Amino acid sequence: SSGASSGGTQVRSSSSGGAVSGSSSSAVCEEGTIKYLTLSGVRVYYVCKGNAWVAVPVSSSSAVAVSSSSAASSSSHYNMDSTFNSELSYGEFTDPRDGQKYRTIVMNPGNLFEYEIFAENLNYGRQIAGSAGQTDSTKYCYGDDPWYCAHHFGGLYRWSTAMDFPAACDSVKTGSSSACPDSIVPPTGFAAPYSHVLHQGICPDGWHVMNQSEWGNILGGGAWKIESEAGWNDNYNNTLGFSALPGGVGYGTYAGLGTDAMFWLPQETFASGARGVNLRAQSYDFVSYWGVKSTAFSVRCVKDHE
Repeated sequence: SSGASSGGTQVRSSSSGGAVSGSSSSAVCEEGTIKYLTLSGVRVYYVCKGNAWVAVPVSSSSAVAVSSSSAASSSSHYNMDSTFNSELSYGEFTDPRDGQKYRTIVMNPGNLFEYEIFAENLNYGRQIAGSAGQTDSTKYCYGDDPWYCAHHFGGLYRWSTAMDFPAACDSVKTGSSSACPDSIVPPTGFAAPYSHVLHQGICPDGWHVMNQSEWGNILGGGAWKIESEAGWNDNYNNTLGFSALPGGVGYGTYAGLGTDAMFWLPQETFASGARGVNLRAQSYDFVSYWGVKSTAFSVRCVKDHE
């Protein structure tokens, strides 16, 4: 057999049948780890549950949109051909941590608020089952289906993981205890400094988790200008090329695929809550919206700027 990698997910492929094994010949596997075998040209995925590999049905990526809230048991996926705006010019960034390539887009070119942003959701980390607690460099894929992570929807991250903080920070205020000693440091010179935080979080070096000010400066033209034509249960024109996808949320189960695009902001509201962006059909809320930190949202990364 030979090793393989897809969007940071730990996988192992084989051209032969038989039992799936981990990194050693032992039958022991790590709970929530996703792996696959290639059998007669067909990739079959497995998730480790109770120290045993359990097959996860994964279907063709060229089918129509799913309507079920459980993608892993669904019989279809989205057609992603229209994810990006074919009339715009995209850049490319390779994450040195795992070699994964992302399309990037320059928003507001020539403007005071010019940013280079990932044109797809971050997909860094090892996939684990949605029922498992996240640790450093782990992610959920919608419905525990690695197809979504690998097709621009990216990973779903709890707030602490997105901010690259200890898991304890999902239940206590940052900087309030030895279990959560990290804090988000606001810049000076702003009336609302936490809206302008450049916090790297789980993004690569030189990039940071998109903040409220940056969201506001691209959403002023309307949510329909940044929503991808792919993924949504309707059509949008993605004029600005941001290609927002409705990746839903994870909280032990999954919901919102096709209707909700949820993104974390580097802002806390209280001990177990933080601010986020909620994009729905041609509408958005990034001022009053907040979520429970242990819920998993998507992440967009922005290149550092002054």
